[in-house]
Amino acid sequence: MEKKNRMIQILITGNDFTTAELIRTLPQDKYHVTTVQTASHTMALLRGNKVDVVILGMKLPDGNGIDLLVKLKVMYPPVEVIMFIGQHSVKAAIKSMKLGAYDCLTKPVECSKLSRVIHKAYESKRLKEKRTQSAGGTPESPSHEFIGESKQIQEVRKLVSLVGRSNVAVLILGETGTGKELVARAIHEASSRSKGPFVIVNASSLL
Repeated sequence: MEKKNRMIQILITGNDFTTAELIRTLPQDKYHVTTVQTASHTMALLRGNKVDVVILGMKLPDGNGIDLLVKLKVMYPPVEVIMFIGQHSVKAAIKSMKLGAYDCLTKPVECSKLSRVIHKAYESKRLKEKRTQSAGGTPESPSHEFIGESKQIQEVRKLVSLVGRSNVAVLILGETGTGKELVARAIHEASSRSKGPFVIVNASSLL
């Protein structure tokens, strides 16, 4: 059983370590902070370590924060991600929230506010894990008919669940027979519009 008062494991990704230094001004018995600079280091660290909250910057040496956010929510759904964005990056904040970020903060941020957001994100992560344990499976998996248990199929299931919770437009590409319609149906089932009709339109017939 998890210790009730165990330290919150925080991973900060980005070149700006101001946030890491800010967190270290908080009580040391509550937080364990790890800092990395790149998306690749983030994914490598998550594979072998328990992380509760990722604090993610927008600009990375090997990519950007939005792309890494998507990967994190697909590969590690329970882990909550807090995005740090520019003061005028409204579009980035909206996109991040739609893609599964727990919250978006702008610098400078007050120590007390950062602490509150981290703790709320941590509680959200623990709740997801409890739901997964009680359900005995992958959190929030849609009721589609994908066959197989390979790593690739599991990643598709997670991505469908993530996209289904958002309101973004989705373009599914692939050769004939690869299951594009099946994926589209699964996204529909996972969305808030699942009670409505799933309408198939043959685009070639409209020409």
